[in-house]
Amino acid sequence: MIDDVGLPTDGSLHVVYSLDLLVCSEPHPLDLLAAEAVAENWQREIAANPALFNGRTILQRQIRYSDGHLTAEGHVSSFATFLWWRRQAGLAGACHLFGYPVIVSSDGALIAVEMAPYTANPGQVRRRFARSFRCCRRALRHRG
Repeated sequence: MIDDVGLPTDGSLHVVYSLDLLVCSEPHPLDLLAAEAVAENWQREIAANPALFNGRTILQRQIRYSDGHLTAEGHVSSFATFLWWRRQAGLAGACHLFGYPVIVSSDGALIAVEMAPYTANPGQVRRRFARSFRCCRRALRHRG
């Protein structure tokens, strides 16, 4: 089954060969529609974790993937809006796009990190990513 982005819903990894990322100048629609709810949620978030920082981030409004090409449209938003959005049932109104390097040891092992206690995801490691890595690595070898 394919989701609305164009990716299989099984959580498998897919190689991205090219990107087309647009950052729009206007505010993200959620910043305008949910400002009060975002502010209330931010107070709960920092009460639970005072080390959080409400910095600027790019919150995507639309992401599409097809044949190794990723396109996305995002807006400069706040970390508070992102944290509020990810707590919403159905996750409507935004998309999350995050990239980071993957380190592979000489014996083929994936080197992952655990999120620090002061982050918004303390103790998490992306295990699904680690399990899916083999298929991604085969695709990279095939591509050269």
